[in-house]
Amino acid sequence: MRERRYDIFFTRTSQKEFILLPEDVRREITLVLDEIALDPLRGKPLHGHLKGLYSERAGKYRIIYKLEKNELIIVIVSVGHRRDVYNIRKV
Repeated sequence: MRERRYDIFFTRTSQKEFILLPEDVRREITLVLDEIALDPLRGKPLHGHLKGLYSERAGKYRIIYKLEKNELIIVIVSVGHRRDVYNIRKV
């Protein structure tokens, strides 16, 4: 049986955040994104004003994403250092 793989899309803001990260951090995040694409529920469900979003670790950085189960899509909402990344508005 073939594994289901979700497609990953970045918001315009998260794409800018990703591009501005150091190259070694981008490489690490890319590896984690590959894992998320195979198992999107592996991330921690968020609560409060970020309810409905998930967070996954990549070293000291976090990937905040939204899951569109019916369309097999993961939308990356924010990527950044753990001290800053949760200071976002829900998309």
